Amino acid sequence: MKNKFLLLLILGVAFFAGCNNDDDDDNALVGTWNLAPVELNDGGSFVSGPIEIKWEAGEDAQLVNYVPAIEGVAGALLPQVLKDITFKKNSQIVATYSDAGISLDRDSLVEPNWKVSEAKYLKYKVVSDNQLQLYLNVENILKEVGDIDMTSMSAQLDAEDLPKLMSFVTKVSKEGVAASYVLSENLDKLTITLEKALFDQIIPLLPVFVKLIPADNDAMLEIIPEIVEQLQAEWAMTTAFGISLKLEK
Repeated sequence: MKNKFLLLLILGVAFFAGCNNDDDDDNALVGTWNLAPVELNDGGSFVSGPIEIKWEAGEDAQLVNYVPAIEGVAGALLPQVLKDITFKKNSQIVATYSDAGISLDRDSLVEPNWKVSEAKYLKYKVVSDNQLQLYLNVENILKEVGDIDMTSMSAQLDAEDLPKLMSFVTKVSKEGVAASYVLSENLDKLTITLEKALFDQIIPLLPVFVKLIPADNDAMLEIIPEIVEQLQAEWAMTTAFGISLKLEK
């Protein structure tokens, strides 16, 4: 179970990067892209990495102040579980990932166990010179985590929660998700960004996800609902938002 969830986590990250379309056979994205390196200053503090977050909100918003810390944690953890992403000519996306575990302690990093995901979870379509449509194959993903007790999970939700979740999943799987991308002049650097519009759909679903936290996880149940409530309040003040994955050849 642990390995399957790690796989889905990596594929979820690759989702930044799921309708077959021959027009994508010769696009500039085709090939293998590595994560942008983590850069530290002379004192060993984080400067930049493969994840970049831009968040503009009203002056009363407090969570915006944590963006640099989140970027630092993401910069430390992501390279331990994701090595590269490959855009294939047949519109499939695969990732080289590790399920060996992660650590924030630089002196006790886990040795990666690199594997390549199967080409059946994610697809992409180039819409224009700076826009992608991204698709998740929900059916194949659910098969991968087939040992999840959906009945038990559903029992944790209120009657109106499951339709909300299924409506969002169906929309994402059928219509895809729009993402912007920027290629460097030399075509050796790629930045893919998920914009505010996607998160406008996700944020209202967060209380539903909170209900799926195991009842025996007291620590999570104590802090997560409060954070979600604050996030939803501050999201109402948000004027611009984007999460970017930075890649290099």
